[in-house]
Amino acid sequence: EAPGTQGTLDNLNAIVACSERDPVRQSIELESFSQLEQSVSDKAASQLSFPRSLMVCGRSVSMLSIGHDKIAGLPLTFGYCFPNLVDLRLTFNELVELPDSIGTMDRLEALDVSNNKLESLPEALGKCTRLKVLKASNNHIMSLPATLTNCILLEEVHLRNNHVVSYPSRIVVRLTKLRLLDLDDNARRQQ
Repeated sequence: EAPGTQGTLDNLNAIVACSERDPVRQSIELESFSQLEQSVSDKAASQLSFPRSLMVCGRSVSMLSIGHDKIAGLPLTFGYCFPNLVDLRLTFNELVELPDSIGTMDRLEALDVSNNKLESLPEALGKCTRLKVLKASNNHIMSLPATLTNCILLEEVHLRNNHVVSYPSRIVVRLTKLRLLDLDDNARRQQ
């Protein structure tokens, strides 16, 4: 086993939780998470993996915001561990992909993965049919999943400053609630 270094999630912004018995949203004391430590190999000392210890409270979390923490990846089971998430913000990290399990988060209404290193969005995102706002600006995304047209409640899609070269024309046709499709600073064409 390679020796590791310690890292913390110093920029964990917010965790909002609700229990199954009491659906009222409550903030979890962030002090209890300020010392979350995750071992990372010397090879990737500048990047952190998502802390598994945070996933323990996942079922009661409705809002999660972690930014500026150099998170390099999410566990494959991430979506299963946070089934009640309504708002997920993972901005200014080092994510290169999102796990397919994100499609199991059927309560998700807002997803912000701006300022990462994503090359694509998973097809499974189309299963998040309550999604209203998708922010994925400043990544390396080249195309949009065709399944995004299943997210018929989408009102805003922010994809500024990516590498999108084409997008399905059905996105504009099927997403009747769409008010904003921001594709500025992309070399795009409609298919």
